[in-house]
Amino acid sequence: SRQPYLWAVVLNDLDDPHTISRLKSLLPEMLQMQSLSQRPKAGDGDAKPGEASAREILKRMRDVGLDASLHRAPLGAEEDGYAYVILIAHSQAVHDEYVRHYTVRLNMEEALDTELPRITTADKLTAISRLLTERANLGHQYMSPGEITYMHDDLEVVFASFPLHDRGFNLKLATEWGLMAELSEAHLRLVRDHYGEELAWYFALLDFTVENLFPVAAIGFIVELIKLGGDLVI
Repeated sequence: SRQPYLWAVVLNDLDDPHTISRLKSLLPEMLQMQSLSQRPKAGDGDAKPGEASAREILKRMRDVGLDASLHRAPLGAEEDGYAYVILIAHSQAVHDEYVRHYTVRLNMEEALDTELPRITTADKLTAISRLLTERANLGHQYMSPGEITYMHDDLEVVFASFPLHDRGFNLKLATEWGLMAELSEAHLRLVRDHYGEELAWYFALLDFTVENLFPVAAIGFIVELIKLGGDLVI
């Protein structure tokens, strides 16, 4: 499980150019990470560009209330180097951003319930994405929520910014869905709360399409059987 973390930001290690070329091929293998949260900070004269940039990004996240921690993730063997990874967990700032955005929506969407709904995983991820791009001074107006950028001497420090999978939830959902003939409203609501409304609408449309095409497919199957029997000539 990803708990308690919801979001990850992977940074290019500017202290080791070889690391940058290794990131694209080995990103999924970065499993064991060493926390740098308790590590003493280097002085201004001793700080390496890679770690200094990582700590500046971490500071900007914490300044807006994000519960972020800095880690080093091995890229394989010791000689392959490390990447810096910032992991973000749920915090009061995330909940406050959710409340703020819902209040804005209330002023524009009359159909919304005036009582604040329970915050879901999708709501938390959406709030984190807005805080990163819009509030932490790590994005610009042309970026989608969750995208961030940070330059050091004309080099891009940020390699990737993305929400984390909950493997336990994914496995449970896949197991349950594999035994169902059709999706219930409860399952669609579960998808909406965890992955967001767009994905829930996709599965709802897919379920509706399959359900309504089944009679047509059955008729077509019968017609094909008749044609193969030679009883129908077209």
